[in-house]
Amino acid sequence: MTSQPNKRQLVLFDGDNNRAALFDNIKQLSSIPPYCDFYIFCNGTDPIRSKIFDNLYYLSQVHAPNSSKTIDERLVDFLQKNLDEYSHIIVACGPKPTYEHVFQNIWKKYGKKKLYVMRVNKLSDITVNGILGQIRQHRSEVNKQASNVSDYSNDFNSMNSSSRSETNAHGSLLDEDLYLDTPENILVSKKSKANKKLIVQSELRCRYCNEHFQSKQALKEHCEKDSSCLMEHYYR
Repeated sequence: MTSQPNKRQLVLFDGDNNRAALFDNIKQLSSIPPYCDFYIFCNGTDPIRSKIFDNLYYLSQVHAPNSSKTIDERLVDFLQKNLDEYSHIIVACGPKPTYEHVFQNIWKKYGKKKLYVMRVNKLSDITVNGILGQIRQHRSEVNKQASNVSDYSNDFNSMNSSSRSETNAHGSLLDEDLYLDTPENILVSKKSKANKKLIVQSELRCRYCNEHFQSKQALKEHCEKDSSCLMEHYYR
């Protein structure tokens, strides 16, 4: 089972295609909350690197790592190596990054709550305050919504006559993960004009297997099929 991460958040900013110009006013990053680390991936000659170095006194949480690898490779390597170190990760990148498949793999393993993707078509689509707002809003909104999850636990427990043992081994709606996302990331039709309003989404997580499911029925079917897992956990 995946280890539990701490409560810190991580922001990975893909500075390719001149996106790092967003931080021309480097002092804006001094407002990063103490529970968040901020990494900017850019070219080695990008002026943002010297700006960060010159202002380390109040930008201790901001980093711009450099290596011989491409920006994409560095970002993906860092993301994959630190998945279990943070409770929530934000990636700001282009609209169709080459590492899109990495997002899909993370969502499949950890659920949507783990990773939030901010897609930037042009520099005017994003602001530093917008990123900082997403960090704070995720922390406050998810904590607020989590208090409502227990209201639905009885509904799950009554799925059928065998639900009691299934619930003991595989959790209940108390294991529901809440996360924030934009309509464009929730399978919105390509023809629709999705706005940027954040929507509270939820997924059900099997407490034993740590797999995520979009509905109670899907989790119920998982419990019924995974009898060996169920018995091993129930009679432990």
